[in-house]
Amino acid sequence: MLSFLLGYLGWHYSTGFAEIKNFNWLLLRRVWDGFSLKSILRTFFSPWKRMAEEYKRGRPEEWFGTLIVNSLMRLVGMAVRSLIIIIGFLIFFLGIIFSVCLLIAWALWPIMILILFFMGVKLLIL
Repeated sequence: MLSFLLGYLGWHYSTGFAEIKNFNWLLLRRVWDGFSLKSILRTFFSPWKRMAEEYKRGRPEEWFGTLIVNSLMRLVGMAVRSLIIIIGFLIFFLGIIFSVCLLIAWALWPIMILILFFMGVKLLIL
């Protein structure tokens, strides 16, 4: 029984802890890649869905009209990307908090089992 307990504690604080750390890293990586934050930050000022008109030579009204449409498409792109960046960073931050809580819970789990066991025994005695 003692060798089982020592074996479990050895696994829990070595291999198990490493697996939890890898799980947390993959979770944060999936959030980062899922929101494509690197790509969104790189293309922040690009027009939305690449919707842009070509500038035509000729009358200045047409050129300014194209300028306004292209500027609006860039503003729409910036607004949508800003929203995605805010949501992505919020979920990434929540993932970091979850990861830290999971690591702390994993580290304290054997101690909590013992505490809960002795609390239950105490309730049975009373």
